[in-house]
Amino acid sequence: MRTSNPRCAGAAGVALASLAFISSHAGAASAAKPIVPVTNCYNLVQDAIGELHADLNCSTFGATIVDLERATLRLNGFTITGINTPTGGTTAGVINCQKKCVIEGPGAIVGESRARFTNVKIEDSDGCAYIGETLILKESEIVDNQCGIYSTGKLRVIDSDIINNTGHPDYHFGVFAGKPRIVGSTLTGNLPDVKSNEKPGFHDSVCDTSDSNSGGGNWGICSVDP
Repeated sequence: MRTSNPRCAGAAGVALASLAFISSHAGAASAAKPIVPVTNCYNLVQDAIGELHADLNCSTFGATIVDLERATLRLNGFTITGINTPTGGTTAGVINCQKKCVIEGPGAIVGESRARFTNVKIEDSDGCAYIGETLILKESEIVDNQCGIYSTGKLRVIDSDIINNTGHPDYHFGVFAGKPRIVGSTLTGNLPDVKSNEKPGFHDSVCDTSDSNSGGGNWGICSVDP
């Protein structure tokens, strides 16, 4: 996974009810894939590019709206709205990213409650890369956004890079959660890299700075922590 140079995405505020993405790297491999419209309240996009052509309101659907498998989702400036409290044992939130996938903006995903992202690249976002509840992030890159991952529920970061998410002075963090668990990951250049209410579970990972949101100071887990 690569490391990008810092990029300020502007001074726009962060809305804690939404998930906003902007990606500037479509890639030649994505361009060769077929393009399919995303128009319904359930879409399976496999080995293809799914595109929004209008806002999609599925706030009463109560399940995953887009399943991505080795696929790209282009928001094209539109918004997908899902229910805040999805139901059902297999529900993964508005977007369920399986195997390798890319989410391209500009655009927004609103109502993300539980999500599992694997092999996702989110970069150059006008807001946080992810704002929602429970998230499992695996083998992914979160780079050069205004802020990184904001989770109000359980957060697990596994084998991922979260780097240089510093676009907004009030939202400088790589991850911010109650008690995140971070394994095999690199978090650098986020100021702080890890911010939490309780001491994170931190294993086989690298970070520069941490911040205790409950009592000030830091957790003593990162290289620059006193």
